[in-house]
Amino acid sequence: MHGEQLALHIEQLTNIDGQLAKHDEKMTTQVKQMAKHDRQMATCMKRQFDSIKNRQFDTGVSSLEDIKRRLEDDTKALIEEDIKEDTFVMTKAVKDGLLLLKQNGVLLITGHAGTGKSRISRHILHMVCSKNKTYKCLKLNTLEELENMIRREEHAMVLLDDIFGETNCIYNREKDIPILDKVHAYVCQGNIKVIITIRDTVKRQCQEGV
Repeated sequence: MHGEQLALHIEQLTNIDGQLAKHDEKMTTQVKQMAKHDRQMATCMKRQFDSIKNRQFDTGVSSLEDIKRRLEDDTKALIEEDIKEDTFVMTKAVKDGLLLLKQNGVLLITGHAGTGKSRISRHILHMVCSKNKTYKCLKLNTLEELENMIRREEHAMVLLDDIFGETNCIYNREKDIPILDKVHAYVCQGNIKVIITIRDTVKRQCQEGV
């Protein structure tokens, strides 16, 4: 009797061991499947992350190009308005300005308020860009815009109108000199030409502040 119970007990234990072995085998399979799933998820997440990074980079680049195109369009519209009003006249100031710009790559126009600096500068800008279609024609408002918008390899004709302010001198030596040095290097390379207008009063203030 005791032997039969022992045999039955051993048989039950054997069955339990078999069930445990099957359970372990099933768990091992599940663990492998989970590991495979984790790898797939990691790969998928990496692809999504890379895609997001690329989209962010592309968005940044396109935004800069969009801004540049808008500035070109705004400059073109401003010049077209001058042409429509028939205010472009070939004066001695325009002729001299064209010659100086050709010789030096930079033209500085100074004068009192209302003496036609802006209109003369736009006339010269229009004439240069009309003769050379490779130039991007841009009217900018700050040196920072010039630094951000222009690359060394580009051909650009840039107008900086009242660059240091209309009434008071807005000049930061620490910020502006490095940008002006960079602009000078670009001009010396020959790809970029720059027209700068500044009022006499502002010019004096800037000179006194240097």
